Amino acid sequence: MNWADFLRSQADALLACDFFETVALSGARLYVFVLIEHTDRRIRILGVTAHPTTSWVVRHPDPPHELHDGEMGADLPP
Repeated sequence: MNWADFLRSQADALLACDFFETVALSGARLYVFVLIEHTDRRIRILGVTAHPTTSWVVRHPDPPHELHDGEMGADLPP
């Protein structure tokens, strides 16, 4: 089994988390914490903050905001 076959066979269980940085209209730098589901290529926005801390990252927001494949934007939490 090669790496691509392994990833396809495990896609139902694979999740990835990452940050990306954006700049608000006010010029403030914001960090967006996302969860990526490999099965359906869905991106869930877990939170947005100007100052990510360990405690902010490990908390579990409810519910996550979804960004589907091909969408240009999503409603962000306040």
